[in-house]
Amino acid sequence: MLYQMGHGAKVTYGAKTRGASGLKADDTVPIGQVCSISKTREMKPGYKYPVPTPNPDPTTPGLEPREVFRFYFKTAPEVAPSADAAAKLDALATAMAEANFDQKDEEGESSMPPIFTYLGQFIDHDMTANTDREEGDPLLSGFNIDKATLNPQPRDDVEKSKMNLRKGLLELDSVYGDGPGQSAEAEKLEAALRDPTDLAKMRIGAVTPLPPGLFEVSDFPADSGADLPRVGQAIDDGSLTMADVRTLFDNPSEPKSDEELRRVALIGDGRNEENLIVAQTHLSMLRFHNAVVDAIRAAGNAPGDDDALFAEARQNVTWIYQWLVVNHFLKTICDGSVVDTVVADKAPVYSGFFDKHKGSVPEGARPMPLEFSVAAYRYGHSMVRGDYDYNSNFGRKADGSGTGRASFGQIFEFTAGGGMMGLPTLPDNWIIDWNRFIDDSGTFTNRVARKIDTRLALPLRDMRNEKAGMSGIMAHLAARNLRRGYVFNLPDAQSIMDSMASDGITVDALTAAELSEGTTGDAVLSGQFEVSTPLWFYLLKEAEVKANGEHLGPLGSRIVAETIAGLIITDPNSYINQGAFNSWTPADAVQPNGEPVESLAALLRAGGLLPSVGV
Repeated sequence: MLYQMGHGAKVTYGAKTRGASGLKADDTVPIGQVCSISKTREMKPGYKYPVPTPNPDPTTPGLEPREVFRFYFKTAPEVAPSADAAAKLDALATAMAEANFDQKDEEGESSMPPIFTYLGQFIDHDMTANTDREEGDPLLSGFNIDKATLNPQPRDDVEKSKMNLRKGLLELDSVYGDGPGQSAEAEKLEAALRDPTDLAKMRIGAVTPLPPGLFEVSDFPADSGADLPRVGQAIDDGSLTMADVRTLFDNPSEPKSDEELRRVALIGDGRNEENLIVAQTHLSMLRFHNAVVDAIRAAGNAPGDDDALFAEARQNVTWIYQWLVVNHFLKTICDGSVVDTVVADKAPVYSGFFDKHKGSVPEGARPMPLEFSVAAYRYGHSMVRGDYDYNSNFGRKADGSGTGRASFGQIFEFTAGGGMMGLPTLPDNWIIDWNRFIDDSGTFTNRVARKIDTRLALPLRDMRNEKAGMSGIMAHLAARNLRRGYVFNLPDAQSIMDSMASDGITVDALTAAELSEGTTGDAVLSGQFEVSTPLWFYLLKEAEVKANGEHLGPLGSRIVAETIAGLIITDPNSYINQGAFNSWTPADAVQPNGEPVESLAALLRAGGLLPSVGV
C-alpha cells in the first residue's frame, strides 16, 4: 500500500534502513507506517495470486530497501561536469514551455485518444514508486536538483540511491495493494480494499448526487458506483476506525480534519488519485475485476471460497491487463514495428539486462533501467492537455454544441487532495464520459492527446502541487526532468545509440540540424546539446521529427518497448509465458460482456462504463 504518496509527497528513509549514521528518528518520516520487511502469504493450489494471512511480526519496523535501479548503458561516457549546466538546461526547459502558445492549436494535436496519457501514468504507478523524491533527504543531498549548481553523481552511487516501492512485475499492485513489504497498518488497509459484503470483489465508491436539473448525469455506469472508494465508507462499515485512519493518513505537521480524512481515496496506491482522469482509470479496473467475478459465478464453476474466487478473478484481470499493455498501449505510443520486433525477439536488451542484474536485486523484483525511468518513460509529459472535453457538463454537449472544457486545474481539484468542493465523494456531474477519451474517429480535435514533441502544456510550467523551491524551478516540469537526468548522470542519446550499435541494434539518429531546428533550436545550440543531447529531450525531438509526434521515434520506441515488454517477458507467471510463447490471448480468459477483452473499450464495456456493442 502506498497511501500517502501523491504528487509532490516527500518520503525519506530511517537511519536503520539506509545504514546512515547521525540521524535520529525525528529526522525522518515514519516510513514504517507504510511498509515493513515481513510479509507472508498463503498460496492456494492452482492460483498464482496468494491470499492474505496475518503478518507474523507486526512490530517489524522500517522499509525493506529495494535497490533495483540500474543503468542499461553504465559504461557509456560519463556526463561532462559544467559550472553552467543548470542555466543551460533551464534555458532549454523554458524554450520547451514557451514554444506552446496555444493549447487549442491544431498543429499540436495528435491522433492518439487522451486515455493513453493517463493509462501511461497508471502503468507507471504499477512499475515504480519513489523515483523522484530525493529533495530534503540528507542521505541524497548530492542528488538534490533544487540548487543553482549541479554535479553529475557517480553511477555506482546513482544505482544505490533510488529505492523502488514496487516489484516492477505489472501485477496491478497499485490496484490490489500488496506491494513489497507491508506494515500491520497497511495490511489492515489492504483488507479494507475488498467489498465487505462480497469479499471476492473490490470495494467501489458512490458519487454524491447534486440537486436535479443543475447538470447532466451520465447514463454510464447505470448505478452510482462511479467514484473510488473513500476512507469514510470503511469507517462507517467498521473496517477501519478513525484512530486507524489518523495513524495511516494524517501528517502531524499538516493535520487534517475528520472530514478531510474521510474523503481520502481508499486505494492501493494514493498516486492514482493525483488527478481525476487517472482516478477514473483506476475505478475502471476495480469495476472490471468485479465484472470478472460475476462472470465466473454466472458460468457456474466458481470456487466456493471467496478468497480463491478473488484470486482467480485477479489472475484473469492481470493477464488481460498485461496483454492490453503490450498489444494496445505499446503499439499506440511506440512504433508498432519496433514493438513487434521486441516481442518476437523476446526483448533482447531488457532480457540481457535482467540476466546481468537478477542476482543483485531482491528476490521477486525486477531491475529497472534508469534510462527508462528517469527519461524515456517521461515522454507522456508532452501529451498532457491544458484542458479536456471531459463530459457534457465540462465539454461539448451530446449534439456537438458548446465549447466549454474541463481545465487542467479542475482535473486536480476534484480529488481528495483538491478538496472536491467539500463534498464527501465525487459529485455526479464529474463522472467521466469515456467515449471522449477513447474515441479515435478524429471527429473533434480536442478529444485527443497532445503530440509527443518538445512542446509542453502551459500548466506544466507551474505545477499546482509543487513549490517553486530554492532555485525557482521545482514547479517547472521540464526543468525538473532535465536537471534530474543530468544529476543522475544519464548517458546522452548519442552515447546510447553508439552502445546499441555495438550490440547490433542500429537506430536512425537525428542530425545536429534536426536537433537544433524549431523554437527550441537556439537553446539547443547555446547549450551544445546538438552533439550531446539530454536523453529526455532527444526522445521528444525524435518523436517530433521522425513520427510527427504521433508516437515515439526509433530510440524511444526501443527503450520503452524493451523495458515494458521485457518486464512481462521475464516474468514466468505473466500472460506471455502461458502455454507456447505469446499464445495466450484474452479469448482464453473470462469474458464478462460476452466478448474477449482485446481493447480498452471492451474493458470499459465489461465494467459497465460504456454501452454494449450494438446498443
